[in-house]
Amino acid sequence: RDKILVPGSVMRGTNVDLANYIQGKLKEIHQGRIYARMFATGATGDYAHMSLYHADTGIAEVTGATMYEAIVAALSALPASVRTVAKVVMTPMAYFTMVKELANGAATLFGKPSESMLGFTVELCEYATQPIVGDLKTIRVNYDDALFLKTDEDIDTDVIKFVINGDYDIQVEDANRLRRVKVAAASEGS
Repeated sequence: RDKILVPGSVMRGTNVDLANYIQGKLKEIHQGRIYARMFATGATGDYAHMSLYHADTGIAEVTGATMYEAIVAALSALPASVRTVAKVVMTPMAYFTMVKELANGAATLFGKPSESMLGFTVELCEYATQPIVGDLKTIRVNYDDALFLKTDEDIDTDVIKFVINGDYDIQVEDANRLRRVKVAAASEGS
């Protein structure tokens, strides 16, 4: 549950639609919590099954010498029917580092859509510390319709409360449609 408290005088004293703005921010916070749980490293206990990095998900790991090679190997390891809809989820830093290495000093790659440059679609997510490749639709966030926004005004304190509750559970329906990407550690002494 997340909440934001706003003085009633602020709500009444502005022409800005603060209520919609605040509710939008609360939804963003809630979505961030889902992504953080989905890409949690070292998750244990009741929430471990929600992490795409947890061993119990059954998602295979594919290794390559570089990020690009590892992603291509992961795409190649997917069933043929999945490759046409496959996407890559990775951090912005990993993506821009990979593009920089592929560009080898040429600025022509920057600013182009990932599909035309790399041959696959990239979704950027700051939580995806280890890239995930595949059909992202197989990742289900159950109960996401249970997002509950509520406002309440405390007359004594003149404070308006905006509260969001959301119950969710993350499940991978078909682990064979996803791969985790790992870059091989550089060999020692090289």
